[in-house]
Amino acid sequence: MKALVPLSLGMALAATLGLAYFVMRETGTPAPPPVRPATTPSTSATEPAEIRRLRPYQTTQTLTEDLRDALAANNPIELGREVRRVSTALRRRATWMLENIAPFEASPNVRALLVLANGVHIPDSNLLLGFLTDPAPPVRRAAGLAAAYATDAAQSVTLMPGVDCPVGRTLPDRTAAVLRRHATNETDKATRRALARAVAATADVSAK
Repeated sequence: MKALVPLSLGMALAATLGLAYFVMRETGTPAPPPVRPATTPSTSATEPAEIRRLRPYQTTQTLTEDLRDALAANNPIELGREVRRVSTALRRRATWMLENIAPFEASPNVRALLVLANGVHIPDSNLLLGFLTDPAPPVRRAAGLAAAYATDAAQSVTLMPGVDCPVGRTLPDRTAAVLRRHATNETDKATRRALARAVAATADVSAK
């Protein structure tokens, strides 16, 4: 009899475990589906080019690079548009740009565009007029045309292909005298002609 007791207890335990396994198998919570990794927006070549090349923000550096890129593209129409766009974007930083960026730009043509784009916002400043003594003729032209710039003027002078500058602003006496002096003393033929036309246009306006 004593030998049957452990045997009975073992059978009872086995039956209990078997029942528990069966119940858990029938009522268990199914495993969750596998988590798929999140996808990121596509930046493939099928994305429109005009969207891909938009800059997330604009700084004085990116705007300067925009002018450099526009020059390299050799498209006069687009260059003129880009100069106007950059000029509008920099109107509140014009003094800073002429003091800290333009003087140190190595490319004479990029420097000229920087002088024009910013100079039109501070046309009588010493910063702008100081570029009339720049070593590069395109920069001297840009300085003179920026000083005489008038948005609604009937006459225009070309700085470089695609960049036409309307001139004929009524000038303060000091600015007019500086422009006349540099127009007379200019040694580069194209620059002397451009400055002379700018001075003549402003004189015509003053005489009316």
